[in-house]
Amino acid sequence: MAHADAPAATVLTLPGWLGSGPAHWQSLWEQRHGCQRVEQHDWQHPRRGDWSARLEEVVLAQPAGTPLLLAAHSLGCLLVAWWAAHSRHATRVSGALLVAPPEIERDDLRQQIPGWAPPARQRLPFASLVVASSDDPFGRLAHARRWRRTGAPPSAIWARAATSTPIPAWVTGRRAWRCCTPCCHRPPVPRAGQPLRLAPMSTPNPNPNRIEHDLIGERELPNDVYYGVHTLRALENFPITGTAISIYPDLVRALASIKKAAALANRDLGLLSEAHCQAIGAACDELLAGRLHEQFVVDVIQGGAGTSTNMNANEVIANRALELMGHAKGEFQHLHPNEHVNLGQSTNDVYPSALKIAAWHGISDLIASMAYLRAAFEAKAEEFKDVLKMGRTQLQDAVPMTLGQEFGTYAVMLGEDEQRLREAQQLICELNMGATAIGTGITAHPDYAAKVIAHLRAITGIPLATAPNLIEATQDCGAFVQLSGVLKRVATKLSKTCHDLRLLSSGPRAGLGEINLPAVQAGSSIMPGKVNPVIPEVVNQIAYEVIGNDVTVTFAAEAGQLQLNAFEPVIAHSLFKSVKHLSAGCRTLADRCVRGISANVQRMHDTVTHSIGIVTALNPYIGYAHATEVAQAAHASGGSVYDEVLKRGLMTREQLDAVLRPEILTRPVPLDLAPKRS
Repeated sequence: MAHADAPAATVLTLPGWLGSGPAHWQSLWEQRHGCQRVEQHDWQHPRRGDWSARLEEVVLAQPAGTPLLLAAHSLGCLLVAWWAAHSRHATRVSGALLVAPPEIERDDLRQQIPGWAPPARQRLPFASLVVASSDDPFGRLAHARRWRRTGAPPSAIWARAATSTPIPAWVTGRRAWRCCTPCCHRPPVPRAGQPLRLAPMSTPNPNPNRIEHDLIGERELPNDVYYGVHTLRALENFPITGTAISIYPDLVRALASIKKAAALANRDLGLLSEAHCQAIGAACDELLAGRLHEQFVVDVIQGGAGTSTNMNANEVIANRALELMGHAKGEFQHLHPNEHVNLGQSTNDVYPSALKIAAWHGISDLIASMAYLRAAFEAKAEEFKDVLKMGRTQLQDAVPMTLGQEFGTYAVMLGEDEQRLREAQQLICELNMGATAIGTGITAHPDYAAKVIAHLRAITGIPLATAPNLIEATQDCGAFVQLSGVLKRVATKLSKTCHDLRLLSSGPRAGLGEINLPAVQAGSSIMPGKVNPVIPEVVNQIAYEVIGNDVTVTFAAEAGQLQLNAFEPVIAHSLFKSVKHLSAGCRTLADRCVRGISANVQRMHDTVTHSIGIVTALNPYIGYAHATEVAQAAHASGGSVYDEVLKRGLMTREQLDAVLRPEILTRPVPLDLAPKRS
């Protein structure tokens, strides 16, 4: 039945029509849509006639405002006809209909049109293209997928099955729906007998943007970005620090590892096709190799317990996987960020697991940096092992020691903290993958948790394990608090060491001046020749930051409520900053300071010689009371302990020389005690 209000449509059928010919197709079209008028034109194959002149004639004869459709079973013929007609009469061409039988797997353009082929990776200029078969002239998605393998995919392919996929916007006059999954809400599909309303199709879209939608509505995104609408909204909602999560490459790689492991696990369980698994895995491999990290753009501090970060990963991986499958970004009917990339997952298990994996790698780097600094201190300890100096307690003279012993202490402190970090590192190997929303595992397969953790171990090389209680693991941030406390310990002791270096190098003439730090830059804009201990100073400031970060982590962990902690983003940012800055600080201190330190040997020798503190070494020989008198007298007169003991006749010169040897002053030795003077 024809409808009076239905617009006319001119259909140009290209060579080699299928099945029952144009009449069969026209009959089916009219039965379905009740077209008022469908004019069809046919001509000989391009190899046997002047088809371009005929095409020109038909296009020019078309009444103004009448939609024009090109139809063919050959993608090559359709492509040539499109360019021939569209290049001269773009405003008259409305769309294209590709009709292909189910058995056709590939259209070889060179076979169809000898001597001609499109440029490599050239995208077809169809804003709309329906793929159909002779027994289904309205197209099925499976056929569309076949044609997407031709090497020259159209910019958009829309196909319609009987009850699932909507017909194209250029046919219905409606906006095309961009999701073909059975669960999505769709606009109504025209019923049989409903008039066909052909909306003129525009010229090849020069707009560099694409449209995506979420539960709030539609948004336009640049075509060259891999993130999607969820990430875009996060960019707008959280302009907090101006620092994107891409500043932490270990976090991006951790997210990629999790998404790849999840895809493999879901494939093993029969929940994800091999094609989808391979595409997701390949996209994740690119992220693991360092590609596309600039697409992780959400702010490090964000609301939503990390959902924006998880969706940023889902969208980037989905869009890159779509490209690898031969589709355009945003064509989520083929592979969806939530339904495929995020299958069996929740932000509430992905995000904390990614934080732990990223932290594990960061801790490994920090341990290596601390070992690097420790080696520098150990080298100096060996270099200065025979340099005698005065030790001090409460900034007052104490007893002699060697400069090597002092530097060896700094090395030991670092070694102890390396061990504490390794212990904290083991605590974060326990993940809650498979917990999904709150730890009950809703929407996940019963075997998913075991499979995903096995794949994660293989991908990361980390001895990961599934937490014994996923509900507890989903809400508890105790491992992060423990790690932050160890980082604070490292920072505190490292800062103390830097304070010592600054104090020992104070001067050069009016301070202690026992060591010289390498001069790395001028110290003053007004005082000529001044050099400051800038490297220890910057490490001090790192330590203050880490201590403050620990306070932030403590409050954020404490603020978690019921089954989830919503403040993990600031916990992550604080921990990652601490780890990153401590690691950089250790290497900077080693390279720009410790390795270049030199000792003022004579100054330290003079200090020991004139120090009151060496009297302590005489206690076993002259007794505490006589030693106190000697110390008071030497201090009052400005003389030395050595001279005061000789003056009082408490010991001979030979005895003093034997007792005040460095090897006796700086370590325990057996004593050959003479009777004490009364």
